[in-house]
Amino acid sequence: MHLADDGAVTLTGAGRQAYQRVSEQSGALSGRMMECLSPEEDEALMELLQRVAGHLGTLAAETPRQ
Repeated sequence: MHLADDGAVTLTGAGRQAYQRVSEQSGALSGRMMECLSPEEDEALMELLQRVAGHLGTLAAETPRQ
């Protein structure tokens, strides 16, 4: 990882390779994890998780920083 003067973060070559490996492995695991759900159940779950994530964002914005 490299932090530029402007605050931008970039991955090194080794970082990009590691990201690719992890991304491939997590994608395969995610697919296997969800294979027990029907397409309709998978869609419903994703909608619910997106709603919860949005609500958490709202709560975070409302919570004063200490």
